[in-house]
Amino acid sequence: MPLRKSQRGGFIRMSMFIVLLIAVSLTITPLVFAAEKSETTEKTEKKKAVKKKVEDTWSVYQHDMRHSGQSSFKAPMKPTVLWVVPFGETGKPSTPMAVTKDGIAFVGVLAAPKEDTETTESAEGNQDSSPSSSGVFAFGEGKKVIWVSSEKGAVTGPLAIGKDGTVFAVIGTSLVAIDPKNGETNWKIALNGESPGGVMLDGAGNIYVGTLGGQTLYAVTKDGDLKWALKVDGQIDSSPAIGSDGTVYFTAKDLSLYAAEPNGTLKWKYTVNVSETTSISSPVLAKDNTAYFTATRYEGTPGLEFLYAINPNGNLKWRFETMGKKSTMPALSKDGTVVFGTTILNYTEDRSLTIGEAYAQGVNPDGTEKWLFKVRDDDFLGAPVIDAEGNIYLSTPDWYMLCLAKSGTMRWRAKIGGLTSIGPEGSIYVAAKSSVAAVGDKDVIRAKQKDKDEDGQKQGGFGAGGPGSFLIYIIPVAIVIGIVYLLKSRIGTREEDEPEKTEPDGG
Repeated sequence: MPLRKSQRGGFIRMSMFIVLLIAVSLTITPLVFAAEKSETTEKTEKKKAVKKKVEDTWSVYQHDMRHSGQSSFKAPMKPTVLWVVPFGETGKPSTPMAVTKDGIAFVGVLAAPKEDTETTESAEGNQDSSPSSSGVFAFGEGKKVIWVSSEKGAVTGPLAIGKDGTVFAVIGTSLVAIDPKNGETNWKIALNGESPGGVMLDGAGNIYVGTLGGQTLYAVTKDGDLKWALKVDGQIDSSPAIGSDGTVYFTAKDLSLYAAEPNGTLKWKYTVNVSETTSISSPVLAKDNTAYFTATRYEGTPGLEFLYAINPNGNLKWRFETMGKKSTMPALSKDGTVVFGTTILNYTEDRSLTIGEAYAQGVNPDGTEKWLFKVRDDDFLGAPVIDAEGNIYLSTPDWYMLCLAKSGTMRWRAKIGGLTSIGPEGSIYVAAKSSVAAVGDKDVIRAKQKDKDEDGQKQGGFGAGGPGSFLIYIIPVAIVIGIVYLLKSRIGTREEDEPEKTEPDGG
């Protein structure tokens, strides 16, 4: 039965509407998928960009084989404590922290962790009078204790992390290789004394450690086999440094800098001849293998103490007179500036020693002064560390940390000080008086949280959750509704146009 004119008009309009919906669907769908593909590609590119970032680890004392103290990350400009693990009254971190690229930190400690506090110092009301066994502790993100080493004893010097993650430490008088997964001992070898200088690794994974009483430098393979042992004339209280040619540099209490060949034979030694010098620091190596170290003297005329630069052949290159008599181990900036802290020592009439003024100093590679900065504190704790932008971080015995610009001017001072390492993304890891802590940058933390929130609440566009995704679902539904409507209209029209049946009259 033919349709009425009004019905034909409605049918045509609905048909055109369905055709339009189909056309829009065919147009929008590729755009949606292209946009989603673009978003996926963008996320993939971002992930690739993250992977391309420098993966830096603080795996040995003062960052690397040369003891540069220089990280590839920018450290905090607005420091805020990320986490703190305090210890009891007998608790004491005994080493700086070694840190992996994933932020797992290892440290020698003398007590078990206790509950959280708001400072890097233990809370007076939460101290434990019963000390636990000392050993190596592994800490994860959010102050989680992953394990405590199965080998117990005093860890007397800095730790090191091998390329496969193995942790090396001197515990008591043994060199121990520790499984990074569970803290179990992989192997250990006996030494002839304690090692305040701790462990250093070369590029092949060989381990170098010097002993105090034994006056011996050991070279051990990563599998625990002794390569060689070199006996010297002084007690070795320093951390060895490794030159680009494999030469091993270390200092001893006989006030000498030693250089050992890669095969363990003595190459040369340089002895400090300034009277009344009491000690010299661990060596720091420039890229050309110039060795730097500082000297300290507690007696004698104020001044007349030096920063030394020694050529790779063992000859004196230059020496720079420091402002104070007691100096920290140096660190090296990217431009070759030698940075250290130095303190003036004073004596009262009864000859009791007092600490005097403290200075941070920067010295050019040619031995001339670059800058000098007097700090408000009166002494320093540990060696300085330097971030990717040349900012210098120094700690004090009263647990303050100072941040100086590479020009030697103050940037900030906060009570978060201690033996310092720089970990992933520039977080500072601190081994303090009775706690360990991680410190981040407030602005970086806020930016990360903002990015996270924006990713979780992303609206608009043709990506997931936007109108494009909505259209993908609504257009087919509208088409189906339209088709059903047309069918119903057609059926309804047929029923309406069918002639009405009447009963024949009965009479």
